[in-house]
Amino acid sequence: MATEAPEQTLQADGVQSLSISGASPSSSSNPTIYEFGGEVPDVEERGRGIIVGVMKTINVNKTTSAGCRVKIWIADWFAMLNNKMGGDLKKIETVGRYMIEIWRAAGMNLDNGKVEFLWSSKEINAKADEYWPRVMDIAQKNNLKRIIRDREEEREKRRKRRKKEKQRERRREEKKRAERKKKKKKRKR
Repeated sequence: MATEAPEQTLQADGVQSLSISGASPSSSSNPTIYEFGGEVPDVEERGRGIIVGVMKTINVNKTTSAGCRVKIWIADWFAMLNNKMGGDLKKIETVGRYMIEIWRAAGMNLDNGKVEFLWSSKEINAKADEYWPRVMDIAQKNNLKRIIRDREEEREKRRKRRKKEKQRERRREEKKRAERKKKKKKRKR
């Protein structure tokens, strides 16, 4: 029985935020595959946080059992920018550590050395000479009006996609009803 490449196994399971570094998947050497996920520490999300935490645990365990490494980005600075926990970075870091413990309690396999947590504050500070020039470049090339316009265009595209999906679903339902009606007529004959 041929074994599937880890990226094929994971994509079949719906884990698609993969980044392959090293050799190409078709080569004989074993590539390093990372699954990246970002989390903004927030205690206000209540039920959604539990569902996302359980799904993240399931996907991380699938990813590591397929031989991959996982990096989870704890977006503490971005939580601060969004005024989570009143913008208090110490509280945000506490909630971030709490999230890690929740994942551990939910069954995330953190003891195999394949899961790494990256804190945005530490990563950005460690690579400040790369990060801040990029931020400034983006800021120079964009303005609020353009960003809002792009956001509205993206919303409109999503709205149109949802409308088309609803139309397709309606057509499928109509087709099923017509088929049931047809079968019912045949039975009456």
